[in-house]
Formats: sequence, structure tokens, C-alpha cells
Amino acid sequence: MKYLPILQELLESDLYLFFLIGMAAAVMTGMRMKNRKKTGIGIGISLGIYFICEVVENVRTNYMLEIMLLILGVLALGTAAGYLLEFIFHTYKINVRRKRTDGSGQNDLE
Repeated sequence: MKYLPILQELLESDLYLFFLIGMAAAVMTGMRMKNRKKTGIGIGISLGIYFICEVVENVRTNYMLEIMLLILGVLALGTAAGYLLEFIFHTYKINVRRKRTDGSGQNDLE
């Protein structure tokens, strides 16, 4: 993993927390969008930000910039994973069932 320092650092350290934060934010915003095209655009933008961070990280500028790029790259990778998860939900129309509150005992599809 010589050329992917952000991905290597994600797998070797405890940066998975930033990954999970980005993933949760993407799933929550993806649930609000309810549009596969916008979710696909979100995946593309997130992966674009991640690859830009990987390229700039390989340049070796200064230490503070590398830390910021590392965190931004991990967040972008997490949002890409979250949008991908939401894209799969929209594609296969996986719906969340809620109980009705009127006491009829039937479930509503959201």
C-alpha cells in the first residue's frame, strides 16, 4: 500500500471512528434525498475528494496538512461507503416498516 497512505492508515489505526462518522452522515443525508441520481453524484463527489486527498498526501508537504488530508480523506471514504449503502437501499427498494399508532395492528411502509 505504498501509494495509498490514507487507506493504509485507516486499516492500521483507529481512524475507523472518522469513517463511521462519515458513513452515518451519508446514510442520514441519503435517506433525506430519496433519489438514486443524487446519491450516485454523492458517491462520485466523495470518491473524488478521497482521490484528491490521496494524491496530495503523496506529495509530502507539511505535517499539519497531512493530518488534515488524512482526516478529510477518511471522512470522504466513509461518506462514499454510506452513499453506496443508501444507493443499494434505493435500488432494491428496501423499506423500513413502522407500526401504526391507530391500533389496527397493520404495518405501514415508508
